[in-house]
Amino acid sequence: MKKPTLIAIITSFCVIALSVGLVFCLHHKDAPTTDLEPSIPGDTKPYNFDYSWLEKGPYIAHALGEIQDSYYSNSYEAFRFNYEAGQRLFETDFSLTDDGDVVLMHGAHQWETNIRPSDKFAFTTQNFLSFLYDGKFHTLDYRKLIDLMIEYPDVYVITDSKYTDQARVEQEFSQIIAYALDSSDPSVLDRFVVQIYLPEMLDWVMALYPWQSYHYPL
Repeated sequence: MKKPTLIAIITSFCVIALSVGLVFCLHHKDAPTTDLEPSIPGDTKPYNFDYSWLEKGPYIAHALGEIQDSYYSNSYEAFRFNYEAGQRLFETDFSLTDDGDVVLMHGAHQWETNIRPSDKFAFTTQNFLSFLYDGKFHTLDYRKLIDLMIEYPDVYVITDSKYTDQARVEQEFSQIIAYALDSSDPSVLDRFVVQIYLPEMLDWVMALYPWQSYHYPL
């Protein structure tokens, strides 16, 4: 009797696998796809989010968009340049200064290598806003960002916090909420898309304000 060849073994295995898969699919064809349902952290009730902002365009401008070969400026000029080019969805990066304010910066390394001229310059809000990114672009804090969003009411901002601990996340978003609610247009908060990195982070931010939408990158 001849020994089965490798090709015959593989063919037999594939036939068996396909048969088992077909039986499984037929058996479960009417079963609910619970594995595809959104997961709500803890005992949180489902939220009624609005994703109509996705109709604003297929692209999101990272760090307020590229400008003159600068990709992470989060600057006023980057925002204006990309807005005038038709962009309406903007992602921006949040960092906390040494004095506890939210500023738009991709990472601390940018302050050290791109903005701060010496160790004598502390990472304060005043110092950050007094420097030009790449020597030509104006930096922004959360107040200036909200003012821009009020000036341009068709813009949506996707937040990118650099922290995953509850205290600092709450510190960031509390500042944004307080300033916006005291502004000429508190509804600007409904154009923030809060990006979360942990399931429980959704509860943290929703406890502060009923945000209209969120983004959970995987």
